[in-house]
Parts: sequence; C-alpha cells; structure tokens
Amino acid sequence: CWVCLVGGGLGDGILKQLQVNQSNIVRTCLNKCTLEGSTRQNYLDFGILPIRSLHKKIAIICLFLNV
Repeated sequence: CWVCLVGGGLGDGILKQLQVNQSNIVRTCLNKCTLEGSTRQNYLDFGILPIRSLHKKIAIICLFLNV
C-alpha cells in the first residue's frame, strides 16, 4: 500500500538499513575496499539515487497520481 509508505509506514529503521546495504553494494561495485571518501561521490560515480531520495520521489509521484 503506497499510502502506508508515504504516510510513514516504512520506518526510518528500514530505510537506514536499505541505505547501508545500498552504500555497501555501490562501494563494492566501484571496487572500493575502504570507507574513505564521499558516499555522495560514490553515488554520482555510479549514477544512481540514494534509497532515501528514491523513496521521496516515489512518494511524491504517488501523491500526484493519487495511487
């Protein structure tokens, strides 16, 4: 139910875990073995949106489409 996700049904704990997993995957795909460097730059280099931004974008789209 998208309304639940928009209304806060997807808790910060779940988003945080998804964010950590996504950062690890991006770092692995970019062949970076350490935590040094900018996470933002890693996302730019890999050309993807962070999960938190993606969640906000989906929520806005659903509000406009009345899904």
